Amino acid sequence: MDKLSLALTIALLVLPLIWILTDPRSLIERIRHYFTLKSLSISLAELFLLVAGLASREFLPWPKTGIDNLMIFFGLILFFSGMFLAVWAKIAMKTKWGLPGEHDIKRQNEILDRGPFAISRNPIYIGLISVILGYTLALRSWAIFLVPFVIFYFYKAILKEERNLTKYFGKKYLDYKSKVPRFI
Repeated sequence: MDKLSLALTIALLVLPLIWILTDPRSLIERIRHYFTLKSLSISLAELFLLVAGLASREFLPWPKTGIDNLMIFFGLILFFSGMFLAVWAKIAMKTKWGLPGEHDIKRQNEILDRGPFAISRNPIYIGLISVILGYTLALRSWAIFLVPFVIFYFYKAILKEERNLTKYFGKKYLDYKSKVPRFI
C-alpha cells in the first residue's frame, strides 16, 4: 500500500471513532444499536467500500492520464473538506444527534439552524458523500461507481427525516425548510 492510500485510509478510519466518541446515547443504547442486523449490515457495506477502493487501486488501477495529479488533488480537497463539514456538523449537534432516518423527540427537541445547519439541512450527509467521493477519486479507484448507491441510501434517509421533522415540528420545520436548502 502506497503512502497516499495509507494516509487516506487512516484518516477515513478516524470518522467512526469521532462518531463513537460524540454519540450522545447511553452505553447500553449504543451497544444495542451497534449489534443490530441493520447496523452490522451498514458496517459491512462501509468495509466493502473501503476494501473495494483499496483493491481497485492496487490490482486494477485506472489507466494513466495527463490529469491524474489534478484528479488526486481535487479528490483530496473533497475528502478533507467533507471530513471537516461532517465532523463540524456532528459536533454542532451535540446531544441532538440521532441515527439516520430516525428521530428521538425527547433528545432531538429543537430544529438546529445554526453553524453548518444554516447553510444546509443535511451537512453531515454532504460531508460524508464528499469524503467517499474524494477518497475514491484521490485513489483513482473504480469504487467511485459505488458512490451513487451511497447517495441513494442517504437520500432515502433524508426523505424519512424530513417526514419526521415535519410531523414533530410542523410549521417551524417548514419555515426552516423554505430558507435553507436540502443540500447546498
